[in-house]
Amino acid sequence: MNYRNANEISAEFERFASVFFYCAGSIGTFASCITFYLLLRKRDFWSAEMRTLMINLQFQAFLSNFHFCILFTPFLFPFVGGGYCNGLLCLSGVGFHANMVLFLLFMGLLCAAFIVVFFGRFQTLLIHGSLLKVRLQFRIGYVIPVFYIYTHLSFLIIPALFFVLQTPLELQLRVVHDLNLSWEKEGKVFNIVNREDIYNVAIMVIYSLLGNLIIFGSLLIILLVLTLRIVANARHFKDHSHRAYRAKIKNALVIITQLLSSCILGIVPICIMVATVGINVGLSVQTAVVLSELCIATMCPIHDSNGAELAVYRSFSLSNSMTLNFFHDNSPLVKSAQHSTPERILNWLVHAEPGSSEYFNFL
Repeated sequence: MNYRNANEISAEFERFASVFFYCAGSIGTFASCITFYLLLRKRDFWSAEMRTLMINLQFQAFLSNFHFCILFTPFLFPFVGGGYCNGLLCLSGVGFHANMVLFLLFMGLLCAAFIVVFFGRFQTLLIHGSLLKVRLQFRIGYVIPVFYIYTHLSFLIIPALFFVLQTPLELQLRVVHDLNLSWEKEGKVFNIVNREDIYNVAIMVIYSLLGNLIIFGSLLIILLVLTLRIVANARHFKDHSHRAYRAKIKNALVIITQLLSSCILGIVPICIMVATVGINVGLSVQTAVVLSELCIATMCPIHDSNGAELAVYRSFSLSNSMTLNFFHDNSPLVKSAQHSTPERILNWLVHAEPGSSEYFNFL
């Protein structure tokens, strides 16, 4: 029986959101498995550093996506500092706020991993001697730990409030009754934070999230501007081989695509949810919050699919390059090198590239 009132989302919309969560989680899990396989088995796609960072990012994306979409599936009510959930962990008896702590922890790890990979890919676009080029030892020893330490310290402020301000069940039930919510009647797994200083708690949450958005947003914007500038001056890449030129351009496009998808499906929905903290419970507010959650649920599968697509693309590119090398080695042009002097053959092998002027002039 449906006990919902006019201020709550409908049962049909809740079922749609739940199915969407599970579908997004399943697609993301499948894409993660493919990407994990390619990352672990195909070692020729990336450098050792980038491969390690990609594996870490993929693992964090898998944890965040699987927990948020399948184990948690939350329906947040920012006004009461909580909400209810329909995921597998919630159905097995794990509380809402315990799942919220796990969600924020996984989200912090994912943000740090994404920033580190973004920074690593940006470094591959820089030419040797650039002032922004950071040595590998410095990246591993200082840059990566700074990102992770800051992410944990900032994101763990919010779950700490849930433990400090744990509201007794009797008071939670009274608040649910006063707000005319149907959670108790429908047997929802819910938790809320309700104290006299709830306003101060909301302010702390807002400031914590805004601090993360400002710092991470500033880093992403700076990296995006620098990446666009490098792409705009892409003619400088032509000093290298054609294959390296294409790889750098493709790498820049991957950076821009992932950044834009993260902003649209991640930062914007979080800003909308933060903006509803001080707004009372209402149908329009809750609809906006749930739609924002669905956008966040879409972000991880898209990143997982991008990772799998990139790995498959590199696999086909590697196969094609091996095929082209085979035909180059058996072409009349290369065979004619057998009749050249040893000095000219050695000079061609050291300096020439397929398609270059030296390649055609060594005869």
